Amino acid sequence: MDTEGTDVAAGKVGQAAAPGPEYRALDALIGRWMTTGHSFGPDGAPPTPIAASDIYEWAPGGFFILHTAYGTIGEHGVGGIEMIGFDTETGRFTTSFYDSHGNVTREQLSVEGTTLRWVGTEVRCTGTLEHEGQKLVCHHERREGETWVPSMDVTLTRVD
Repeated sequence: MDTEGTDVAAGKVGQAAAPGPEYRALDALIGRWMTTGHSFGPDGAPPTPIAASDIYEWAPGGFFILHTAYGTIGEHGVGGIEMIGFDTETGRFTTSFYDSHGNVTREQLSVEGTTLRWVGTEVRCTGTLEHEGQKLVCHHERREGETWVPSMDVTLTRVD
């Protein structure tokens, strides 16, 4: 295999492009994680336990991250796949998460030091890397009308 890349959409053949330094902001996510926490039910219902595994890995070429997640919320199996890529126009990462119930959630992802923020129209999450990148503590919220309410709190613990 040679080092020539192909721009299929444009029908061009040339030197393979390399991801720029902006991609390095997400290196801290790459790896295997065990996830624990709880979701918040509507109207003060008791929290439901969450147990999952998450894997973040660079897709071939290093321009996209593939994130797979499998686990349970209470006794219900859940999972999905997420693709993360960089949008040069906004200077932010964009995400598309496809869950095991057929839903698609799209968000903008920004990284500021050890803080990651996912923001969508109906959901958002703030995650903080702790313990030298070995834990990612995340607080998720969902929109209810004009108000943001907690939806789940999870901690991802690196296992490799």
